[in-house]
Amino acid sequence: MKPGTIRLFSFILPILTTVLAILFLLIAFLPYDLLREMGDTLAKDGQLESLTPELVSRLHQPAIIIALFLFLASGLAFVFHRRFSKFLDVASQHVQAALSYFKRDSSMFWKDVKSIRIHRHEGIILALIIAVGFGLRALLLDRSVEFDEAYTLISFARRGFSKIVSDYHVPNNHVLHTILVRVSYLLLGDEIWKIRLPAFLAGLLVIPATYLLGRILYNRETGLVASGIVATLPLMALQSSIARGYPVLALLTLASFILAAYLIRKRNLLAWSLLVLFCALGFYTVPTMLYPFGVLFFWLFLSVVDINKEQYSLWSWIKHLLHAGISTAILTVVLYLPIMLNQNVFSLYTTSSVMKPLDMESFINMLPGKTTDLIQDWLTGLPQLITLLFVFCIAISLLRIKEISKYKVPIQFATLVAVLLLLLAQRPDTPERIWLWILPLFAIWIAYGISILMHMLRKISPIRHFVIILPILILAGLTVNGGGFSTYAANDPATEEDPYAEQITLAILPRVSSSSTIVVSACSDARYRYYFSHYGLPLTTFYDPRNPMGFEEAIIIVYTEPLDTCGWLVGQDGVETVMDVLENYGPALDALDINTLQVVEEIEYATIYRVLAAP
Repeated sequence: MKPGTIRLFSFILPILTTVLAILFLLIAFLPYDLLREMGDTLAKDGQLESLTPELVSRLHQPAIIIALFLFLASGLAFVFHRRFSKFLDVASQHVQAALSYFKRDSSMFWKDVKSIRIHRHEGIILALIIAVGFGLRALLLDRSVEFDEAYTLISFARRGFSKIVSDYHVPNNHVLHTILVRVSYLLLGDEIWKIRLPAFLAGLLVIPATYLLGRILYNRETGLVASGIVATLPLMALQSSIARGYPVLALLTLASFILAAYLIRKRNLLAWSLLVLFCALGFYTVPTMLYPFGVLFFWLFLSVVDINKEQYSLWSWIKHLLHAGISTAILTVVLYLPIMLNQNVFSLYTTSSVMKPLDMESFINMLPGKTTDLIQDWLTGLPQLITLLFVFCIAISLLRIKEISKYKVPIQFATLVAVLLLLLAQRPDTPERIWLWILPLFAIWIAYGISILMHMLRKISPIRHFVIILPILILAGLTVNGGGFSTYAANDPATEEDPYAEQITLAILPRVSSSSTIVVSACSDARYRYYFSHYGLPLTTFYDPRNPMGFEEAIIIVYTEPLDTCGWLVGQDGVETVMDVLENYGPALDALDINTLQVVEEIEYATIYRVLAAP
């Protein structure tokens, strides 16, 4: 930047900073009515609905702090004008140098990406594996909606982008994934398979990403077999057909590890920037990105013994790690800033049953059972023979961990240590699905064991030409098993969370009039709100105790037979009574004529009641 331009900026920037500080003070001290009037003039429709008294109240203290900071910065710039001009000059030189490095490294990075070669037969096999993964996942797309999926759509995705990025009243909002669901909803509609497309596509992209990471860490055989395992593993197929953020997190984790492996060998500013971006987006999807992020950076820290000495010195490697970690934290805070300004998000860590830390004794006592549940979850749909094969291959990969690995520090070791330390520090009582991100890594380690086994068998002269049959047989067996599982899960209601919710909705729909209100318990309300809305019924038809509306009759949905998905809320294995539902979720009993209460229909595990309003 030219000296004249530097001098001009040294005068303009303090003035702009002062003006900005005054604006923050106005936000802090002007009456709400005046602020709202000013905001309405800026809105296209003349109504800035997002500017609520609660939001202005939350902004009061941060606005004062920011204003004081800006006044201080502009004051120092005026008082120490010469030093400030010199600082701008030096900063300008650094920025220009950084842009030059970034342009050079970008060219180098894309050149390295283009240099990746996939042999023709290898590409055909990978394409077949992806096609198999597509088919197994597509079979599961039309299963009945799950509670968390319905809640994501009804409470967030259907209510606009501003709602998505500023509301985190429950951890259900996997923000990045919810944004993608919103896009899918706007473009395609609200049919359940369309809402599941972002998770489906992310789960599909996990397959080639697993291949690439397996190939980078070990060899082509490992990459192909690992991608085949991920493509056909029943749990991966199942989770890729559920509209939640966990497949997106798994994909971002794999992308981060691929970049990390590249960075150990090559110093590249674009690759470091992408690593920061992917990690921050992982946190923006699900905060449990903390676990893969911890594993990743612990592995990179240990890899100081494995870095390319021509690219990094010891200190520069540590410096890059620190910059990347701090940048990830800053970018994550920036992404979550609308939420943090809108509510006390940290209170979730003390109030949410999922995020609240356990005391050490409770955590230690809970750990064996949680570990057993996690293993059972991972082995969903796998026969014992395949399970034993996986355990055997993992054991081989651990016993001969340096056989064909291209990296000195085993990710297995970094994963074990980092996860244990984070678990002991956080002590969560979280569901098994948060660990989906680690399954592609396990697939790579299993494939690594198979690769070692093939390497050993090649040394046995009589069978070395038939070694290729081993992975083919394994992948064929996994494909047949995965196909059987997906077909079964797609057609058997017993595998679904609430398989008859849509049928119950269609049975009730003709009975609902403009004078009806629907009452349902919190264990299933999101599902019914989704289905009734899908079939054209306004959500205002559901009774809302916070905003009660007049009605002539109430239709009550009661789960009078056990359903596991309600056990967490109503106890007794998910069994409800009509009085339970009315007393906890319906109108006051004195607003109802209980003498008119009658059963109108029974469908599977649900009983539908009707009661008139009190005269």
